[in-house]
Amino acid sequence: MPSFYAHGKLLLTGEYFVLAGARALALPLRLGQHLQVEKGEEQGVLSWTSLDENGRPWFRLRFALRDFSVLETSDVAFAERLQSIFFAIKRLRGNKPWLSPNESLCLSTRLEFSRSWGLGSSSTLLSCLARWAEVDPWQLSDMTFGGSGYDLAAAVSTTPFFFRRRKAEPDISPAPFDPPFRENLYFVYLGRKQNSREGIARFEERRSKLSDRLLEQVEEMSTAFTICRKADDFQRLMREHEQLVSDFLNLPRLQQQYFSDFKGAVKSLGAWGGDFALVCSEESEDYLRAYFNQKGLSLLFSYDDLAFAK
Repeated sequence: MPSFYAHGKLLLTGEYFVLAGARALALPLRLGQHLQVEKGEEQGVLSWTSLDENGRPWFRLRFALRDFSVLETSDVAFAERLQSIFFAIKRLRGNKPWLSPNESLCLSTRLEFSRSWGLGSSSTLLSCLARWAEVDPWQLSDMTFGGSGYDLAAAVSTTPFFFRRRKAEPDISPAPFDPPFRENLYFVYLGRKQNSREGIARFEERRSKLSDRLLEQVEEMSTAFTICRKADDFQRLMREHEQLVSDFLNLPRLQQQYFSDFKGAVKSLGAWGGDFALVCSEESEDYLRAYFNQKGLSLLFSYDDLAFAK
C-alpha cells in the first residue's frame, strides 16, 4: 500500500504580498509529515490515526466510505475538516472512481514537528492526500484551506524556490539561495501562535492601497536575498523588508517590538508576530542562545538544521 511524505515550509520574503501575486522566496524544511495507507479491518470503513512528533496519537477517526459520515472521532472539528477535504477530492475526481464504499482502509499520519510551530501541518497533509487521490493540490487547497499555495510547492520541493501565483497555475522556479554566511542564519520559535487568517484579513483591508511598484519592490527584495554575499548586507535587507511590510500593514517591526537590543537582525516569517522568525547575526551561537533564552525562547535552529536543500 502507498506511503507519501511532504516537507514543511517557511516563507523568507513576500509574506502577505504573495497573496497578491508577488514573487516570494520560500524554503522546504527537513521536517515534514508522513502519510501511510494500508488495508483496514472493517468493510466500508476508513480508520484514521494521527501521530505527533513523539509518536503519540493526537487524533482518531472512523468514518463510512459510502458518504464520509463520521462514526467515531476524538476531535469533531478536525474530523469535519477532513470530511471537507474528502468531499472536495470527490468533486475533483468527477467521474473517475476513487474509494469504493465496500473497501476497508486504515490511514495514519506522523508529524516530525509540533503542530503548534506553524511549519505546515495542514499543507503537508493536503499535499500527501492530493498525491494519494491523484488530484491537483492547488485546486484542492482553493476548495478547502485557501491561501497562496506556496506551502504546497514547499511540500514537494528539495531546494529553495521562488513562488508566484497570479492565476490558477502557480509559477515555481528554483532559487539560487545558498548564502556563504549560512552559519550566521538561525530560526527562532517565538511561541506566540498566530492566526494567519487574521493577518490575511488585515492585509485584504489594505489591498486597495497596494500598488504595482510596491509589488515590484517585494520581488526585487526576493531576488536581492538570493544574491547577497555578506551577512551585514543581508541584515540590511532583512530590516528593509520588515520596514516595507510594517509600513503597509501599520504594524510594528518584530525586532523593534521585542528585540531592540539584539546584535544582529530579526525578521518575521509568515503571519507577523508568531511562529518562527529568521535571525542573522555575526555573534557566536552561545550569545544567540543566551540572548533568546533570556527572552524565554529556547527553540533556536541553525539554518542547516531546519532548511532542506539537496
